Amino acid sequence: MPRLATNELQQFLRKYRFAKARLLAMKVRATPRGHALILRLRVGTAPRDLSENSRSVRLELRLDGVDEYRFQKRPSGNAIRVADLNIGLFGGVIYLNLEAMVMNPGDVPGVHDYRLSDAYAAGQTLSYDELPPRKAT
Repeated sequence: MPRLATNELQQFLRKYRFAKARLLAMKVRATPRGHALILRLRVGTAPRDLSENSRSVRLELRLDGVDEYRFQKRPSGNAIRVADLNIGLFGGVIYLNLEAMVMNPGDVPGVHDYRLSDAYAAGQTLSYDELPPRKAT
């Protein structure tokens, strides 16, 4: 599973369409170096040009060295659909947010914006992998 460098985060966010992605699985695991959060999502790829269609892929994200997280299900919320994926880097800590952030034009999200979310995690390293398609049974 390739690790994402901090300078690759924006390219990664442009490669996939996370708005309205589907959350397939979520696990929190204890590891020798802390906790790891593993998310499996079904996302669309971003077409490279107008002649190409978006295709659906299964994507696994792994956030290692997780220091804090919150995944809270509200009665009116949808636990399966991901509104959007936001990634922020603050003081060497990577923040993931699975909700759409409501910001004014020109505003830059801060740590407090991620912590206000009902679906966020913060950790040290982020890795991802495109999973092979499931075989039909």
